[in-house]
Amino acid sequence: MGTRFPGTWISRGNGQEHLTSIRSPVFTGSGSCAETLVSEDGLPVRPTGMCNVNQMFEINSEQASGIEVWRGAGTVVHGSNAMHGVLNVISPLIEENYASIGVGSNNYKNIRLGAKAQYKTGLWQVAANGASDGGYKEDSGYDQRNYYNLDSLSSFFGQGDPIINYAHNNTLRASAFPNSFGGSLNDDDKIDMTYSTSFQMNISDYNKENLSVVAFIIKIGDTILDHEILNAQKCSVDGFQDWD
Repeated sequence: MGTRFPGTWISRGNGQEHLTSIRSPVFTGSGSCAETLVSEDGLPVRPTGMCNVNQMFEINSEQASGIEVWRGAGTVVHGSNAMHGVLNVISPLIEENYASIGVGSNNYKNIRLGAKAQYKTGLWQVAANGASDGGYKEDSGYDQRNYYNLDSLSSFFGQGDPIINYAHNNTLRASAFPNSFGGSLNDDDKIDMTYSTSFQMNISDYNKENLSVVAFIIKIGDTILDHEILNAQKCSVDGFQDWD
């Protein structure tokens, strides 16, 4: 897709990451935010000023009924995230049922399914697809890679490539509160302008060296769009961290 539109270049990196250029240099890191807007049916997949290399992975381009490319600044219509252009994926058509299987070079395989149903006055569709790609060069497939498998100094040494049933440690494992926005700060908890609270969590099933405690102070607004993070701190298990 990235080389079929004039003035557009989309290069795939590791896994399904991508770097996009629309009549512009290829921006990377935080510098790529606000350069190219990725949207689905005109709705941005990221809020203003935020982006990463996985945006194309989160929209159903494999079964899209069409893909629009806006070349050049689209900020008037699409906001400040579209300084150089817009990639807009249009949802699949729902007028028919379908199933397809595809194969290609370098061990590429895909399957696409779509099933429609009439419900009251509306037409609904459930669409699903899956793909696997071995890549045309070493370490260029979709699968997760363990680049430290042969590095004897790494904790991932000798665990295989890829690591079977690997669990990421940089994800939220659990919240200390039943409410996703935590517990409120009450005056009853305040001692000499310091709020104090305690909680318990069972972490016996985890390696403490791979865990961190992250605490947020959030100002709750009238709607979820009005919430504001005032401060955030990260601390290792059994560690101590001052608030600043």
